[in-house]
Amino acid sequence: MSVRLIGLNLESLHALGDGELGVLIRNQLQRISQDCVNRPHDTTKRKVILEISAAPIVNSHGEFTHANIEVECKAKIPVFRTTPYQMKADMNGFKFNQDFPDSIDQQSLLDDHDE
Repeated sequence: MSVRLIGLNLESLHALGDGELGVLIRNQLQRISQDCVNRPHDTTKRKVILEISAAPIVNSHGEFTHANIEVECKAKIPVFRTTPYQMKADMNGFKFNQDFPDSIDQQSLLDDHDE
């Protein structure tokens, strides 16, 4: 019985791992798609990164025998950041204005006795 070898390329990647790589790529594409829909105001580019690395394997004579190939697929989406909130600081930690979290000195609409 002979060994059937096929060349590694974008078309043949689907044959690795019973198609799990195709599922992984599809999931990462879905992830960046969902982020575009959820945060259209953030115009930072989203990316799906397919990284293929090869580690040469040598025999006891130092001759190349084969390569171990690893395929990594990941999505890169912008970091989620809130708007800045002004906070006072003391030895017990940070404190913010509950009524106006983005303005530490803004007076409350309600007096303390109205609550």
